[in-house]
Amino acid sequence: MTACKEDKSKENAFVEREVARKVAEYRQQREAECRAQALERANILADSIIFAEAKGDSFNMMPRPLRPTRPIIKSPLDSTEVQPLLPKN
Repeated sequence: MTACKEDKSKENAFVEREVARKVAEYRQQREAECRAQALERANILADSIIFAEAKGDSFNMMPRPLRPTRPIIKSPLDSTEVQPLLPKN
């Protein structure tokens, strides 16, 4: 009778190891799939941002600067008419 109990404990240990191996294998496979999906989504997002910036639809663009004010033109102090420096021949 004791031999049967030992066989069952060995069998249970084997089953537990197999279950643990399969769970680890499943987790590894699932993590690889999730990582691939995340990379694909990130790639699509990066491409769309680059495309939007290339089109000029960027939400980070600086606003157009305002037009400067027109300067005040001062009138000359001397109001006499301008004469030529050298007389015409």
